[in-house]
Amino acid sequence: MTQLHVGQAEAALRSGRAFLMEAVRDIWEAALANNVTLEERATLRLATTHGIRLAAQVIDTVYNAAGATAAYEDQLLQRHFQDIHVITQHLQGRFAHYELAGRYWLGLPIDEARL
Repeated sequence: MTQLHVGQAEAALRSGRAFLMEAVRDIWEAALANNVTLEERATLRLATTHGIRLAAQVIDTVYNAAGATAAYEDQLLQRHFQDIHVITQHLQGRFAHYELAGRYWLGLPIDEARL
C-alpha cells in the first residue's frame, strides 16, 4: 500500500506542477504582450490554489505512511507537514478559489478583482 500511495502522490505532485507551470507560462507571455485576459487570471488562480491543495495531500499521504516517527520535531517530514498546512491557510490556498474559478467557467457573475 505504501508503494501505491507514493506512486499516486508522485503523479498528483507532477500533474499539479505541470498545470501550474502551464498557467504561469501562459500569463507571463500575455503580460509581456500587455494582454492578460480574465481567463488567464482565472487559470492562474485555480492552478496556484490547486497546487497548494495537491501538495498538502501529497504530504499527508507520505506523513501517514511514515508512521509515528514522522511526528517527531527533528524529522524533516514533520517540518514539511507543518509548513504545507500553514500554506493552506494562506489567502491563496482558500477553497473559495475553486468556486470563483467554477463561476467564471460557468459564465456566472464574479468579482474580477479576486482573480
